[in-house]
Amino acid sequence: RYAASVFDNKMYKELNQYQVLSTCMDVEDGEDYIMGFNISSMWAHYAQNNKGCCLMINKISFLEENKNKITHHNKVKYDKHNNQRLDCMDCDSLYGGISQFIENKVNEIFFSKTVDWEQEQEYRIVCKTVSGSDLREELSISNSLAGVIVLAGNTDENTIIKKICDNCPFLELDNTLTESRLTAGNKHIYP
Repeated sequence: RYAASVFDNKMYKELNQYQVLSTCMDVEDGEDYIMGFNISSMWAHYAQNNKGCCLMINKISFLEENKNKITHHNKVKYDKHNNQRLDCMDCDSLYGGISQFIENKVNEIFFSKTVDWEQEQEYRIVCKTVSGSDLREELSISNSLAGVIVLAGNTDENTIIKKICDNCPFLELDNTLTESRLTAGNKHIYP
């Protein structure tokens, strides 16, 4: 959601018709291969201080399963000069209206962030609701959920999550200061 103070009311109403699903992806960085689930800061920021879970989604299946609801999807580009300020003083005459302005600037609006966030390795999925509707799109993961990862040691939370996700692989990530280890039951998965 966007704050009304940032944009005029027309722009605010139009932008709030969009939903953004932010995901983490695996990234090859030179000689390193950084797994999206293995970023400690993501667990701390977004998983209720390490008590949540990470849903492993097959991207190709997910996009196919939800193709009629997704309007845009792409990797986020990180730029040290990204100021995220977009002016639309003359949207009507320059772009044919606010909707066209947003579509023309979709990469700048939805797929750009400053380098401060680069460690998130973000991939975004954008949906737009029907004009004038307050209903949000519900995206399905029924054919694309590949597994659920929890942090080892959170026994109460992990038991609850395991019950909810009993039809998919359940993995535990044990993070220490020096290494990470991903297991499924007694089977070592990663690294």
